[in-house]
Amino acid sequence: VSFPWDDVGSWDALERVLDADEDGNVTAGDVALRTLDAADNVVAADDRHVSLIGVSDLAVVAWDDRVLVVPKERAQEVKSLVRSLEDRGEF
Repeated sequence: VSFPWDDVGSWDALERVLDADEDGNVTAGDVALRTLDAADNVVAADDRHVSLIGVSDLAVVAWDDRVLVVPKERAQEVKSLVRSLEDRGEF
């Protein structure tokens, strides 16, 4: 059998596997997204309303009491940030 493979290992990878709106924004989870001049963003949240104005190419993640905003091109660096937070007992 043949099927496409995608290693969804970072937030920016979601744009390859989820449907985008007319501006290229992708949502994952239970998020109500409202935008004004915002394009090509990935937004993941749990039961949140997220508004974006004048931004593009971001990953915006809001889960529990944590919020992450990172340019998609630097999304792989989240691993380093998590390690730093763990070292300080903040994660």
